[in-house]
Amino acid sequence: MMSSSRVASRGVNLVSANFIASRHVAHRASPSFVGKRSICPARNISWFSTGQSAHTARSLPASPIVFAVGGLVVGVAGLASTLYVTEAVHLDTSRAYNPDAAWSDATIIKQESKPSAKTLHEGLEASTKPSSDRIIIHGTEDRSYDMLSAEQVTKRLSKHETSTLVNQSGVLRYDTNQVACNDPLEDDHDEMVVTADGGLSVKWAFWAIYDGHAGWATAAKLRQSLIRHVYQDLAKLYKSTSLVSSQGVAVTVPSDSDVKKTIQSSFLSLDHEIVWSHLETVKKADSKALATKLLAPALSGSCALLAFYDATTQLLRVACTGDCRAVLGRRVDATTWSATPLSSDQTGANPEEAARIRAEHPASEKDCVKHGRVLGYEPSRVFGDATLKWSRDLALTIREKFYGKTPSEKVLTPPYATAEPVVTTTKIHPEKGDFVVMACDGLWEMLSNEQVVALVAEWIDKKDQLTAPKAQEPKVQKPKSWWAGIFSGGSHDSDETAIRTLPKVTSTPGSDKFYGDAPVRPRQWQIAPDPGSKGRTRQFVVRDANVATHLIRNGLGGGDHDLVSSLLMLEGKNARRFRDDLTVTVIFFGSEED
Repeated sequence: MMSSSRVASRGVNLVSANFIASRHVAHRASPSFVGKRSICPARNISWFSTGQSAHTARSLPASPIVFAVGGLVVGVAGLASTLYVTEAVHLDTSRAYNPDAAWSDATIIKQESKPSAKTLHEGLEASTKPSSDRIIIHGTEDRSYDMLSAEQVTKRLSKHETSTLVNQSGVLRYDTNQVACNDPLEDDHDEMVVTADGGLSVKWAFWAIYDGHAGWATAAKLRQSLIRHVYQDLAKLYKSTSLVSSQGVAVTVPSDSDVKKTIQSSFLSLDHEIVWSHLETVKKADSKALATKLLAPALSGSCALLAFYDATTQLLRVACTGDCRAVLGRRVDATTWSATPLSSDQTGANPEEAARIRAEHPASEKDCVKHGRVLGYEPSRVFGDATLKWSRDLALTIREKFYGKTPSEKVLTPPYATAEPVVTTTKIHPEKGDFVVMACDGLWEMLSNEQVVALVAEWIDKKDQLTAPKAQEPKVQKPKSWWAGIFSGGSHDSDETAIRTLPKVTSTPGSDKFYGDAPVRPRQWQIAPDPGSKGRTRQFVVRDANVATHLIRNGLGGGDHDLVSSLLMLEGKNARRFRDDLTVTVIFFGSEED
């Protein structure tokens, strides 16, 4: 088996203590810390302790806990009902949808690492380069397209990356990153690790990705609320199911069917709140401003992909509403990995989804699904998108009074979309090097399941070469454990390692039952499908210490600097023609003691 130090060595830079503000505020069962997330200026790294110097790492202590995440530092001390929050200097709540219900008593470590859309958007920066290196646009003001250097490409790609060492609840580490295409970014994401809930001893972790469309409001609402809804409903289910293990230890293990139904119910209840709960308030208030605020999440839309891991049973549930995708990577032998999809792309092009929707409507409406779209929308399951769920008359009333959207003339027997997710259950084997990649469709438009798993496998193998110690630095003794050492430093300044041949990856039996669109961007970008074919040669590389950034870079062209830089330079509608917002989360299971 491959040494864990190859996976783990020199993972990331750590947040220095002087970044953390000194102002501490205690919140009891309060959701007020949930806001739009800002980003730590020192490479956006999340860390659990304020007393560590850069390039050192240790396991997460049992208590107390201080969790620095993006622009937020959360300390959990002693009592399960108290959350201690240290606010960092740039917490932006300008786009926050504050949840109404408070958290139940729980010891929670929660990452809030999502920057504001304005922060994510990189405008046309001023340049000091000679005019011959720039394309100048003259209009009401002078602006420029700067040719991006390799360093500028890396800076843009890594600007919003985070790497988080958990080392508890069955999770070692997860990496996230986002690269915007739309302005503002319409994607969002959220993560949470739960270590205790009152008298219930649980080891849970949640991750979610939200792929918004027609605006950012629905995705922002989901980030505020979806994991909270699912967590609270699951906590009630587990508390109501009391069993005793063979060792006489009290445990709570509901049936897999009950867990899936609970997650589905949570999704549906939140979507009902988004689409229907504010209509009466809007009608009574008769205020365009209030309607614009309250109905924004209903009029835009979002897909959602949520993963729930129970470390006690080592079961991972993946709930998918829309066309985000989760893929499991697992080591088969010394040279081979397997790629297993954990979700199906739910679009009008999915034959099962098309058949389901047509069966819910009269035969005269068979064209409600046409050319792979549902009344013009690609996802067949979504949050929001109220014009697919309201009656046509209601949608027209909202449009006339409150700046709503014009519904399709083909809306006759709504709803035509649902937020009910398809939930899968998978047994995780940390000893086999299991990892899961969650991403919006923007990544899967560029890379196949097998390519993504192979790229992560190669990243694991080449990790040591990324951040080899400098000659004058003392060598760090490599840990003995399979996953240990993943956070012993990190850098983007090392030499690029080209991938000549990707590791062998096989599709697991039964993978064909999961529907997934094939990557379309390589053909659009005129990348040759095979070596020797006409077109650009695909150039995979290992350059980034953050594996989510590694996948995004290779999706956009890898070592083809001209292609990567040109795609990053594109703006507005033209950019959207060639790429999408990109949000990626990669989860490594296990612990340093495994």
